[in-house]
Amino acid sequence: MAYDNTNEENYEPRSFDLNDVLKKIADVLIESPVVNPDILNQNQKTFRDGLVSIGRENSDKLITYQSETLANQEDLALGDNGQSLQSIVDSMVGTIAQVDVQLLLQGDDSLGSIILTNNGISYNVTSLITNTILNEDGTETIQNPINVSQFLNISKISQNVDPDLAKENLDINIHELLPTPSTRQERVDKFFEEFDTLKGWKPDFEINNGLVSDEFIASGSDEYSEDHDISAAQNTPDIGITEEESYITRLVDDENSNNQGKSLQSLRDNINEYLKDIDQEFPEPQDERPGYTNRSDGYIKFRNLNQGIIIRNTQQPFLDGLHPENEEYLDTGFTITQWVRFKDKVSQGTLFNFGSPTRDNDPFGFKLETFVLNKNDKYGMGSCANATWHEMLVERTCQQNHGGGWDYNESVLDENFFANSDTERFVRLVVRENLSTIRSSHMMAGGVSYRRPGCPEFGNLHLSTEDDFGDENGYTTQSHLILHTRIPVDSQEWYFICATYDPDIKEDESYVEHSDSDWSKFDFWMGNLDGDGHTYKWKTGWGAKCKVEIISKTDLLRARGYKV
Repeated sequence: MAYDNTNEENYEPRSFDLNDVLKKIADVLIESPVVNPDILNQNQKTFRDGLVSIGRENSDKLITYQSETLANQEDLALGDNGQSLQSIVDSMVGTIAQVDVQLLLQGDDSLGSIILTNNGISYNVTSLITNTILNEDGTETIQNPINVSQFLNISKISQNVDPDLAKENLDINIHELLPTPSTRQERVDKFFEEFDTLKGWKPDFEINNGLVSDEFIASGSDEYSEDHDISAAQNTPDIGITEEESYITRLVDDENSNNQGKSLQSLRDNINEYLKDIDQEFPEPQDERPGYTNRSDGYIKFRNLNQGIIIRNTQQPFLDGLHPENEEYLDTGFTITQWVRFKDKVSQGTLFNFGSPTRDNDPFGFKLETFVLNKNDKYGMGSCANATWHEMLVERTCQQNHGGGWDYNESVLDENFFANSDTERFVRLVVRENLSTIRSSHMMAGGVSYRRPGCPEFGNLHLSTEDDFGDENGYTTQSHLILHTRIPVDSQEWYFICATYDPDIKEDESYVEHSDSDWSKFDFWMGNLDGDGHTYKWKTGWGAKCKVEIISKTDLLRARGYKV
């Protein structure tokens, strides 16, 4: 059957637009048998979980729009034939009264088709006005609701009450019911819950030349205010977000009359009045330490290592305590101190020496020297011969192999070798006691199983044990060269070097009378950690006879209270 508005009162002749056509379609639908209270609810719109949803219960809020065009945005899409409702309306002529809306109904009064006729031309706009899909479970989902979502269904309900029966069952005394007052904490919790909901989303600020730009794009929108602020939603309801979806206005300049003093900026300004103590900027502390003035007019400069001066006693053949034949210094001990600046990364050689403790023929005496390991130099010995120092210490391409003289584990990475330079500089004290015993100032470092007796030397693969103090000449494995004192790579820094030899230290006994767990501790070999593993002393009597300690001029002056 067909249902149309042929007999309805005529519209006044006037020009019309898409909104007028949609309104006329809605009027015909609401007065037809197609629409009943259930159909009306199924096609109305409401908010659910913060989103606009189709289908409404009586308890849900109804969304209404200013115009039929806004209420039926789904009708504006292109149809399968490439036409849109807008293009059809654009082709019509005359007045709205000359536009005929006809509904073709099915046998159960459900909607079959919607036909628009104007100037003798008919258009089937059913697929543009409504669309429903069938789900796999047999239910239907409305994708484009019919144009009745703006109408409100009013149910008339009446109930007869027997006054006498009511008096028997109802308490006719009327009491004022007041809600339980909220506690202060509940009010605070509610405030922050509301604020978290209404503050909205943060703009995607752009930084230009270190400053926040006034222009920014937030979440794909070209205008933050129109898609966020409640003031904008009220001022321009046809643009951007709706009022029910909007948030607190961001800026004071964007506030309208309804939201004076109710923006995020005004809220921030108000809060600042309560937080002046934590917002204040304290002045930078003034460095009142005195500057250091060098007391010496200059210093002796050696152009290269291994160059220097010869010190001699003009009254007798040898300096006191440094007789090459009786080697008195092996009984009394000695200390060497120097201020040194290393002006390049590669120079190496002797800083101070008496005799030559490492020469092949009749070695004797002692020397304080510096040497350099280059990250790209080959280890050159054993199974790790072709690996560079960097590969062995950092990349770990050549793993532990005692036959190759390499006994480090991966915790050697904690020492950060070659982290700041392609080279590592070391300083060591070497003392020759006899043809088979030579002492060195190597200590301990991460990744080494324990300190080896003897003197680590280039070109030596020998791994000594507690009962074997180096090879026949007193040397031990080359791999332990890195256990000597490291010097930071800084060509502008002066370093004070203090090297000592103490014959009273029981170095050999330290291997015999203490477990190898003590051998792996730096402070034990420095002579500060007692054999119990936790008691510290200024001198325990255990450890290494040779020690080298350094301090930079900067650290020394800072420790003495000078400005550096």
